[in-house]
Amino acid sequence: VVGYGTTKKSDITGAVTKLTSKDFNKGANTSADQLIAGKVSGVQVIQNSGEPGGGISVNVRGMGSINAGSSPLYVIDGFPIDNGSTVSGTGANFTGMRTSRNPLNSINPNDIESIEVLKDASATAIYGSRGANGVVLITTKAGKVGGIKVDYDVYFGVQNVMRDITLLNPQEYQTVMNELIQAGAGTPSQTVGNFNGGTNWLSNMYERNASLQNHNLSLSGGDEVNKFYASLNYSDQNGILINSSNRRYTARLNLEHNKNNFKTGFNLTTSFVKDNYVANGMDLNERAGIIYAAVAYDPTLPIYTNTGAYTLSPDMNIDNPLAIANGKTSIANLYRTLGTAYGELTFLKDFKAKLNIGADISNQRRDTYVDRQTIEGRANGGIASILTGVDNSFLSEFTVSYKKRWKIHDINAVAGVTAQQFGDRDQNSQGNGFSSDATRTDNMG
Repeated sequence: VVGYGTTKKSDITGAVTKLTSKDFNKGANTSADQLIAGKVSGVQVIQNSGEPGGGISVNVRGMGSINAGSSPLYVIDGFPIDNGSTVSGTGANFTGMRTSRNPLNSINPNDIESIEVLKDASATAIYGSRGANGVVLITTKAGKVGGIKVDYDVYFGVQNVMRDITLLNPQEYQTVMNELIQAGAGTPSQTVGNFNGGTNWLSNMYERNASLQNHNLSLSGGDEVNKFYASLNYSDQNGILINSSNRRYTARLNLEHNKNNFKTGFNLTTSFVKDNYVANGMDLNERAGIIYAAVAYDPTLPIYTNTGAYTLSPDMNIDNPLAIANGKTSIANLYRTLGTAYGELTFLKDFKAKLNIGADISNQRRDTYVDRQTIEGRANGGIASILTGVDNSFLSEFTVSYKKRWKIHDINAVAGVTAQQFGDRDQNSQGNGFSSDATRTDNMG
């Protein structure tokens, strides 16, 4: 497959790489991007974040621009999808607006039959400027002639941090800080005195043996005229940081009818993705993320005071790391449906006319709450934020192709028209000064 047509491998002059399911990376792949990591020359797949379902950067033949985006165009079953920022992502400020999120996070990797990467200008030209950073064509599975085939695939796993950051222990911290104060870098009131045990803050941020599981059930079959493929998938991944997770439910139905000179098909997938985030930014003071806070916080302090409240350092404005992890919550829900329908007529032996229509509809909501356990929440009487968004994309395209072999010559031509409409609507509501943290974002009702 090259753009809107097909050609023999021996006739390809552009840079095109195709991988099928037998070529994909094996193991716990939670996203389609991970299937091809390290498999295609000139293609870099970079995990931007360690959080479950986090953003992934795919660069085809390097960065195409410093200021503009460098992500390729993704085309799923002939439908170019929008891979921009999403409501369901979260940024350093935690209650921020749209941020980048893995655009393929709502697609079940088990449903993918093949992935083709179009790398150079000759291969991507038909997509215009949208293909400037390369094009990734994803084809999902279809039914095959034969009896009904049932497949059930399951895997379980655990995740752990393999190598930790080496930090000062409480005794070393006490020695270093007091030497700095004696050298004039602080005041005598900041002298680190006796302490009882201390805390390894970074260790308390990790989820030990974070679980990972995936269940996939598929049915396929058909005859010479009708074929079908259907699947259900459940994926659940807990992050290596406490209170972080990604849960995904997907369903797919692909149908194909082929009789005489007319072929028609229907591909539909729907998904629900739920993310639990923790603050992971690098902001200073009370807006620090949990890793930054854990690295910078005083290791001689206990987690709690005698009253059960989170301990605060008298010498820094950074919040207690566990107060951040438990007091700043963000839950994002994404509902997405992507469907295409097509009809293809073969006429005059060498001509094909194809009509393809499709829609990509997503509804997103992110509820964020900063409670009084944190410095920021206590100063504002609790902070609530609800961000909702609706993204729509509709596609209509009609193509006519001609393919003829005459002696030693091959003639391959295609002409057509494509119209794709995009729309989005966002609503961001924020409030503070609540009487209680009990109802969290429901306080805004």
